[in-house]
Amino acid sequence: MRRLRWAMVMMCMASPAAAAEPYLFDIIKKPAYARALTSLFDSSGKLPGWTREMRKPVGNYVASPGTRAAAGGTTYEMFHACKPHDCQDNQMVVMFAPNGAQAWGALQEAGKPTSYLGSPNDAQQTALKGEFSPP
Repeated sequence: MRRLRWAMVMMCMASPAAAAEPYLFDIIKKPAYARALTSLFDSSGKLPGWTREMRKPVGNYVASPGTRAAAGGTTYEMFHACKPHDCQDNQMVVMFAPNGAQAWGALQEAGKPTSYLGSPNDAQQTALKGEFSPP
């Protein structure tokens, strides 16, 4: 019983830190991030309709708090999003350079190989793919 209580205390203590990470809809309120995301999407050709929602501060998509990942000596901000009611088969990860200077992405759709957006290098592709939910 003591272990259970201790585990619950530790979970409660950890929750505020996790909640402090921004979501994509928070970060795109900053002009540099909004420009980088818009540029990425505009240069990526035809994307699934649900991804358009990711440009909106109140879009219809499922999001999780951002994370950080290192690739090639740079730490990037990573944001995972997916299509409502179909997350397993329709996921996207957006990776921002420090201060939102540039964005890259990876898209997974059911039955299709991962598509990379914005020409990420090999290290960036590995970081992007590592953010996807397992099948």
